Formats: sequence, C-alpha cells, structure tokens
Amino acid sequence: MSADRVIKPDGPDLATRLLAHLDKVEHEAHEAEDWSSSSWERLSSAAVDMNGESPVVFDAAPVAAHVAVHDPATVLRLVRAHREIVETYRKQAEALATMRRATRYAKVPERLPTSDELRATAAVADTLFVVITKLARGYGLQEDQT
Repeated sequence: MSADRVIKPDGPDLATRLLAHLDKVEHEAHEAEDWSSSSWERLSSAAVDMNGESPVVFDAAPVAAHVAVHDPATVLRLVRAHREIVETYRKQAEALATMRRATRYAKVPERLPTSDELRATAAVADTLFVVITKLARGYGLQEDQT
C-alpha cells in the first residue's frame, strides 16, 4: 500500500465525508433521545421505549431486537468512537505530510525524520485509512470493493 493515497489533496476527502455523516447520525440520535428516553429495553418479542409518559412498543421480534440494540445512547457511543478513529487518522496523515515536507524542503533541518520513522508513520496512516474506508462502507458512503 502506498501512503501517498492516504492524503487526498483535492476535494472533500473520505475523512471529511465520514465526519459529516457522523455529525448527521449524532444529530438524529440526539433528536430521538429528546423525543424519548435514551435507553430502550427488549421485552421478549417487543422493544419498549422506556419513556414514562407514552411508551412506544415495537411488537415484531426481529425489529424489536434491532431497535433495542440501536437506542440513542448506543448510537451516540458508536459515533464518538468512530469520530475518534477518523480524527486519529487525520492526525497521522498530517504527521506524515509534515514529515514528507521536512525531508523534501528543509535546507538545514534541526532533525529530519528517519526513513524508519517515515515508514512507521505511513504504515499507521495506511492502516487507519483502511479502517475509515471500512467505516465509510458500513455507513453506505462508499461501495464495497469486493
């Protein structure tokens, strides 16, 4: 894998699109949380929104299980975790770009990154790029490359 593909110089890159989508998912989860409680429970074949005033019951077992697992609190935790992954990728990609600029343009640098440091940073950035690509596929932002 070439680390050159990690940094996208033109247009909105995958990380930017993924962060925008995470913002949307987070907003929707907060809206659901405002409308109902943040924790839902599955009761046998039904999922019940535990809002004390007007509980909402989903009465189909597969739908109930799915709804109960994707309550707003769970979705918000996932969004936070995914956002941290994307931000870590961005930091690594920027570190790699900075290191490359230092090796290309520095006349008398105080300390140039070693080739091992460049390779290690590129490997981390590439790995994180693969991870955010898989996240983007999971959110339907990118098609499967199978």
